[in-house]
Amino acid sequence: MALKRITVGVLINQLDGGYQRLLWPGMIEAARKLDVNLVLFAGRIPQLDWESSFQHEAAYHLFDHRRIDGLIVLSGALSMGNPEHFPAFIDQFKSFPIVTISQRVGSYHMVGLDNQSGVITAVEYLIQVQKRKRIAFVKGPKGFVDSEERYEAYLTALSRNRLAFDPELVVYGDFSQLSGERAVDELLKRSRNLDAIYCANDEMAMGVLRRLQSLKIKVPGEIALIGFDNIVECQLISPPIATVAQPTFISGEKSVEDLVTIINGQEPETSRKIPTEFLPRQSCGSLPRAAENIFEKYNVSGAEKPDEDLLDNSDFSKESINEFKDIYQKIVIDPLNSNYYLDFSSVLERELNFLNITIRDIETLNIILTDLRNEVEDKYQPSVEDTKTIERNFNALRTLIGDSSTIKQNIETFEYARTIYHLRAAMSELSNAKDLESFTEILTRHMDNLLLEECWICTYNKPFSHRIGETWDVPKRSELIYAYSNDARLNLTNKDTYFDTSLLLPEWIYPGSKEGCFSTVVMPLFFTELHFGYVIFTLKRGSDSKYESVRELISGVLWRVKLNMDLERSREQLQDSNTRLNMLAVTDELTGLKNRRGFMTFADLHYTYCSRMGGGFAIAYADLDGLKKINDTHGHDSGDEAIRHAATILKSTFREIDVIGRQGGDEFTLLLIEVTSEDIIQKTIDRLNKNLAKFNDKSDLPYNVEISIGYSLYNSEKHRKTLDELLLEADEHLYENKKARKDKAAKESQ
Repeated sequence: MALKRITVGVLINQLDGGYQRLLWPGMIEAARKLDVNLVLFAGRIPQLDWESSFQHEAAYHLFDHRRIDGLIVLSGALSMGNPEHFPAFIDQFKSFPIVTISQRVGSYHMVGLDNQSGVITAVEYLIQVQKRKRIAFVKGPKGFVDSEERYEAYLTALSRNRLAFDPELVVYGDFSQLSGERAVDELLKRSRNLDAIYCANDEMAMGVLRRLQSLKIKVPGEIALIGFDNIVECQLISPPIATVAQPTFISGEKSVEDLVTIINGQEPETSRKIPTEFLPRQSCGSLPRAAENIFEKYNVSGAEKPDEDLLDNSDFSKESINEFKDIYQKIVIDPLNSNYYLDFSSVLERELNFLNITIRDIETLNIILTDLRNEVEDKYQPSVEDTKTIERNFNALRTLIGDSSTIKQNIETFEYARTIYHLRAAMSELSNAKDLESFTEILTRHMDNLLLEECWICTYNKPFSHRIGETWDVPKRSELIYAYSNDARLNLTNKDTYFDTSLLLPEWIYPGSKEGCFSTVVMPLFFTELHFGYVIFTLKRGSDSKYESVRELISGVLWRVKLNMDLERSREQLQDSNTRLNMLAVTDELTGLKNRRGFMTFADLHYTYCSRMGGGFAIAYADLDGLKKINDTHGHDSGDEAIRHAATILKSTFREIDVIGRQGGDEFTLLLIEVTSEDIIQKTIDRLNKNLAKFNDKSDLPYNVEISIGYSLYNSEKHRKTLDELLLEADEHLYENKKARKDKAAKESQ
């Protein structure tokens, strides 16, 4: 079924990674502006055998063309674990239009970074401003293009500044903090006189800083440090880590724009290299003043000339956009007037109060501000005194923008802490969930506190196990077991909840059936090797990355609930089996009556009860007359048929509370509860004879069903006979009756 609106799929590593955390909000922003749907498949690094990371790859095998029109693949992040096999991985999806981010793969269109300019500026800053001579480089994984380009930029900076290259100062990492810590140990083993370390990403830089501090090595006093990416964490630690910022948010935007262009049958730019920007901070020895002057000193703007509509495409209010533009024009005319900077501050404050500022808006302001400063420099040849005033004013603006970024980060940190608190509360309560109903009821109560707008949980019709290296065999059918939307759990009763897994959700509830575009993330649900479904969340633009934590919570609790339910079902099945076995042990297979064992067990219990508590009953023996003749004349099948008819007639004659058993062959035993009178027994025997006559009149069998019966009475006050004595007495009475019937029949025949 063709969808009216384009749906873009994204194969992403994880939402809460430092790099991805800034990337997917940019994608959401572009999807909103282009009015297209966005579905993220969070699947980690394919084939990475680390803490079951490869199990997340299930997310990449859940869709087809009926839902997704094209794919964005984070090739840089996803190829780190197994770069030589990554082309084969991505070729699984070659029937889709594809755009890769960061790492070029084959002929697929790529949105990349200008890794070189920012790194060269950063290394030259270490050499020229900080006077460092022994600068080490911590590379990323082998074969990772971005890492190699950053390394080439490092070599270029050394060459341009006539510093000899020392291979002992280069070590490999894997972009993790742990590899950064190990890199420090390796570098110090090789050289004790290094005075700076450049890391190919911020995660490794954070590991380097942690290890240096544990060794009591001062940063930046003894060793200066710079990273790459500009993740939030680098600004919040002490000292803040200098970095080369890649406009990750913009990369996310451009990847969506280019893929939509391809889906629409057009050609985007053949190659897109988004510029990077060096951000000096304390870890590299930068002081606030020096940090602001670095762009002018080396004439590096850090950004392309901004488009005229940069502000218009931001999330600032229209009123603020017009005021910003007016202030910029006035600054160019009179850069020495500090009043304009106060006006800028008031507008920025108003936007902060509305919490409208996004990461992209902050990047936009920085781009325009840098361009504005260059324009002022080009237009005037200011005196030394005027230059100081202009710098002071621009420094105030940069501080304002930086403060805005810090406030936004603080808000996100607070929201994240709040989410963790509510996650713990939800986890505590969900630990008591015993079944699916209690699980979904508790989960619903916590959805609002977890700031989740929509959530769908789907389980496979049959769970499956997966081991690394095996082919993925995701079940073709799934069931929607939980749906949350509009602050309420949806009632799935009388709904068609079964669907093809590749459709992600049933058609009647799929978000694409609503007005307006949507953005969602799909995450697998599994426990160790066992996969049992997936969860889908609506993504909230600009929100914190809580989704993985909630996924883990749902996955763990739902697995335990399903395990409990399976155990309960197994217990019930075992009980049913035991009941059936018990029934088989005391039931006659041919007639469904109690067998000898079953009858004697019940009779013995009733005899004991009447002996202790008082009361009476009757024991009777019944015999199917002429069974041998029926077998000899008509066959044993007819004999079995006659036994079944006799059993049926006995059951219709006696009461439900009476117990009837088959002793074997043609003999039956009866326990007549609370019957202590021969008159009652005789009336019952008369009723039996009438039922036999009625059956034989209507039957077309070649023989008559005849039953002889004998009985014995027990009264706890009058008789003290044992159960065996009662049975023997009934048996003797039976044969007396049979003999009397035969004698009567013989006289009638004479």
